[in-house]
Amino acid sequence: MSSLARVTTSFRGRVLFADRVETITGYGDHAKKVTDLFVGILPIMLAKIFAIATHVQRSFDPAFGLRPIVEIRVIGHSDRVWQKGAFGARDLADEEKTSQDRADDVWRMLRTNFVTLSFPIDIFIRDGVIDLTVTGVGAREPLVVSKNVAPENRRVEIAIFSTRGIPI
Repeated sequence: MSSLARVTTSFRGRVLFADRVETITGYGDHAKKVTDLFVGILPIMLAKIFAIATHVQRSFDPAFGLRPIVEIRVIGHSDRVWQKGAFGARDLADEEKTSQDRADDVWRMLRTNFVTLSFPIDIFIRDGVIDLTVTGVGAREPLVVSKNVAPENRRVEIAIFSTRGIPI
């Protein structure tokens, strides 16, 4: 994908223009690990993670003509979680923890792919070449607004940017 073909994503209510966004989906209720995804889509989701790692690596190789990636955002999401069934109170703490655990797990897998590619991601992050955000936003940014269970909202978005975002 050319760095000119930007895509939009949102984070905390702000529209951002990313070079590439991949969405990891297929989480079961309370599932937090990529390896726990439904068997039929697991290879597709692993391929998305590898594609992001490859894109970041290639962005630093002049032969590919891409602008270097300077920011990576891994954002975990959950659907609404109820403490005592559908008529109980929402469990916001569980929503936050589940979404953060999902984001952390996807980052671990993404980092593993960088290691496999022999790409010095840890050094680039440490030295400020690439900014990294790994966060969970609970159920605050749903794709599908519903008072019931909405599995579509259980996801992790990975966005990469060749221009730095405004600090939030």
